[in-house]
Amino acid sequence: MSQGGYPNNSPFGQASPYNQNFGGAPGPYGQPLPPQKSSSKAIWIIAIVCGLFFISLMVCGVLVGLLLPAVQAARDAARRQMDSNNLKMIGLALHNYHSTYNALPASYTVDSDGNPLLSWRVAITPFLDAPNLADGVDFSKPWDSQENSFLLSQMPSVFASPNEPSQVPGNTNYHIVRSNSPVVPNLPQSMMEPGIWNRFSAVPDGLANTMMVAAVPGDSRPWTQPGGPTPQEFLQALQNTRGTNILLGDGSVRFITSDIPSNTVQQLITPADGNLVGDF
Repeated sequence: MSQGGYPNNSPFGQASPYNQNFGGAPGPYGQPLPPQKSSSKAIWIIAIVCGLFFISLMVCGVLVGLLLPAVQAARDAARRQMDSNNLKMIGLALHNYHSTYNALPASYTVDSDGNPLLSWRVAITPFLDAPNLADGVDFSKPWDSQENSFLLSQMPSVFASPNEPSQVPGNTNYHIVRSNSPVVPNLPQSMMEPGIWNRFSAVPDGLANTMMVAAVPGDSRPWTQPGGPTPQEFLQALQNTRGTNILLGDGSVRFITSDIPSNTVQQLITPADGNLVGDF
């Protein structure tokens, strides 16, 4: 008897040559089946996919490298525009102050002994986004007195520079640049002087040729504190930067580069030295 219960001489007991293909048995003509190639094809497919993946990573890296400078340039341009807007708002407040009092504020107020008290920035707060802030100020006391200490935490937003993201709250880098040693005796060294209320008419060099306020890179001070950098300190602050924005007497804002000559800066800050500034 054959397997399956059929007699050996039965045609159903004969082992079919076609049944022998299963299980890797010899083919119908007694020849072995060809070897399977699916595993090698899978390896090639995996290698191609991995290669394409690494190529795409390299392309992405190149694109990121090309886009980063453009993104950084766009951010710098946006910060510069915000900085310019701040200066324009400060300039508008100074002009409104002049329209109201027929004079610019002093660069800082002084007591009867000539000691510095409060910065010009406090004087123009009624013309900014803090109209009632000055109501609580004791103008007879210095900026760091207990009576005026509350001001540091209430700085108007216009004095916060977008170019100084890590700046201490209550600090600003918008300053008046003024020489401590007069280049020309008996002439003002800036449009706003300590303890003196100057008028626009006292600027014979022209409002468009004279600097009122500058954004000084890295020079962060409490916004109520009197004083500001000298021309030499201003030029030093411009080193390792592309430049900065300045506010002119007519309310316009100009960008000056870091390689501006020192004599041009001196001519810009002095309102009555008779030296008109050319292109800068």
